[in-house]
Amino acid sequence: MKWLLLLVVLAVAGVAGWWMMRPEAAKASPTHPQWVRELDAARTDTPGAGMPFMLQSGGAFPKLADAVRAARDTDTITVMPGTYEDCAVISRGRLTLRAMIPGTVTFRGKTCEDKAALVVRGDEAIVEGLRFTGYKAADGNGAGIRLEKGDLTIESSTFEDSENGMISGNGQEGRATIERSIFRRLGKCRPDNCSHSLYMGRFAGLTVKESLFEEGRGGHYIKARVREVDIQDNLIDDSKGEETNYLIDLPNGATGTIRGNAMIKGITTQNRCCVVVVSAEVQQNEATVLVDGNQVANLDDRPVILLADYKGQARLGDNQTTGWFIDRADYKIAGKCVGCALLSGKIL
Repeated sequence: MKWLLLLVVLAVAGVAGWWMMRPEAAKASPTHPQWVRELDAARTDTPGAGMPFMLQSGGAFPKLADAVRAARDTDTITVMPGTYEDCAVISRGRLTLRAMIPGTVTFRGKTCEDKAALVVRGDEAIVEGLRFTGYKAADGNGAGIRLEKGDLTIESSTFEDSENGMISGNGQEGRATIERSIFRRLGKCRPDNCSHSLYMGRFAGLTVKESLFEEGRGGHYIKARVREVDIQDNLIDDSKGEETNYLIDLPNGATGTIRGNAMIKGITTQNRCCVVVVSAEVQQNEATVLVDGNQVANLDDRPVILLADYKGQARLGDNQTTGWFIDRADYKIAGKCVGCALLSGKIL
């Protein structure tokens, strides 16, 4: 009788454990914060007209490139509400480009140099309240903004329905800071390469705070080859993603923190093994990044690794997980981890 009772208890415990690991038990997509709803509600499809690009130093212009050429080195360009098929190259000074009302200005489709709506290679550029949508390029890396040199700050802006949201070259000492911005329905993988929601090359640093990444269409949500990262308080939601890969990829290693984020790993991913991956390629940088204080959900009924560290320097702190996770930092990945079968306690 005692043995029978023990078997019943073990069976109930096993069912309970299985139930807690089912994808249905994982957290549903969190509600968007108020600032996201406000940016989405401000959208307008009315074509811009007249002289919508106004310089703080004086003058208004029909084309963005005209305003950029006329701007002083520390000028501000304010854009009237509307939708514009326009682009510009910012190659000097410290220029601010902002919407008169955040969310009401949309740049659509047209690229400069077959790269992006804004190609940035001055000392510093600040972008506030703009929306970028529908960007493609011959090399598959069309983007709303392409950073090639200098520093870039993006605030309250939206990137949608393009090959990349924001992309960079290899500017070495420049830094990018992104706050309260939306990256939605971005990325695509082709036989030769992938585009991503957000890609940073070999720059000094990347800061991403209080931003939304969702509904990816391929590639990674955040991929950065920078030396330092600060990725905090974001929502990276792959629940409606299609053929995506990692949520965060630091292929050259990095120092810094990944903290306070809500991250959801979906079920249609092409490379479903991992959530955060460090030093998977060149292993060029010091790789002591700390992954701590995040809330992470796996919607699949197969296990994933929270932190896959190829160099053995990254640190895994106290994270809250929902679903089936292997949350140690010392697992190694072979190849692209297609299928991710469990074998002898390792993920292959």
